[in-house]
Amino acid sequence: MAAARQTGRLEIMRKEPFVIIDGAHNEAGADALRITVQEHFSKSRILMVIGMLADKKIDKLIEKFGMITDEFIATEPDNPRKLSASELCIQVENSGKQCISIGDPEDACNYVKNILSSYDVIVFAGSLYLIGKVRRLMKNEKE
Repeated sequence: MAAARQTGRLEIMRKEPFVIIDGAHNEAGADALRITVQEHFSKSRILMVIGMLADKKIDKLIEKFGMITDEFIATEPDNPRKLSASELCIQVENSGKQCISIGDPEDACNYVKNILSSYDVIVFAGSLYLIGKVRRLMKNEKE
């Protein structure tokens, strides 16, 4: 059991800096992510790239994610129920955090590649649709 892994859940895609993907799309998942990141990266500069479905408890997820970092990129999962990156970014900013809106997840990944050296940890979180896309993009990059 100790060696068991679930794809897209606290999955380390890269080290130095750490790039982690996590399908934290509900309060329990967001809280588990928060606890784990705070436990292992408490003194790290962290960027979160998030994308969510509009029918989720966005305010609660932002509250949990906001305990991890003050720096965000909002993007969009590939799903008709998505919350637009611009609307998500507004909600993140309304919570007192910094946010950049980049609607296309591939563009968000490319942006992150250009600023990797500015962070110790980059966490992609939110919708499983987003995490699946990001995981494919990163896997293709490695090959």
